[in-house]
Amino acid sequence: MPDDKIIEREVLLKRFMYRSTLFQIGKTLDIPYFRDYKSKWDIDEQKAAFEIASTISDEQLKNIFDSSKQTRHGGFRGQYYTVNEGELRIEGSWKEIQTTLARMVMKYGKNCTGILRCILESSNGCTTKQIGRYLPEGVDPSSIMADLEK
Repeated sequence: MPDDKIIEREVLLKRFMYRSTLFQIGKTLDIPYFRDYKSKWDIDEQKAAFEIASTISDEQLKNIFDSSKQTRHGGFRGQYYTVNEGELRIEGSWKEIQTTLARMVMKYGKNCTGILRCILESSNGCTTKQIGRYLPEGVDPSSIMADLEK
């Protein structure tokens, strides 16, 4: 079973790199999985990301992010890595997340806990209406949600 750091690298590669970039990385690093493929369309993106993640170091991952012009934009806050505005940092965000959640629970109490429970129990995300089922009647989750996103 792969360790958590490899899984987090895989998630980063899959989320931020296009199929063509994954293919190019795999070919450049001569990773065995990529040897039999002639086209980016032949690879399985999940498998490709995993094979790269299992092979590279933190320094190589950072170099990939720094040098790749073909990346998707967005953010990521993980245990080992953080991506903010496309820039990868080899440091986790979990302490920051824990601090923010503790502050939110202190500020909003059970209302925040209800929102978090809805998010954790949902496999497909939550609408404001669904979140409302976890809150006392009359509580609007939008201000809490806006605060959580900060």
